[in-house]
Amino acid sequence: MAAAKMCHWIASDGRAKFVEASIQKKQKSIMKIIAKGIMSFWRSAEALQTADVTAKMMHAHNSTMLEEMQPSGIKAEKEQVNKSVELV
Repeated sequence: MAAAKMCHWIASDGRAKFVEASIQKKQKSIMKIIAKGIMSFWRSAEALQTADVTAKMMHAHNSTMLEEMQPSGIKAEKEQVNKSVELV
């Protein structure tokens, strides 16, 4: 009788350890999935921020280049046309 109880206790203990290891394995898998999702989020947020900064810099650079490329006569002519439109 004592031997049967001892075997049952050992089997129960082994099963409990197996279940615990299984749960820990599942938790580890879930933690990896969550960590990958968080890292992906921050990479995309950083990429969007970088793209926004780059777009603003490109826009500022293009505006400067356009002003430098236009002859002053055209710019003055446009200003004169705008003033005459406002007067009408």
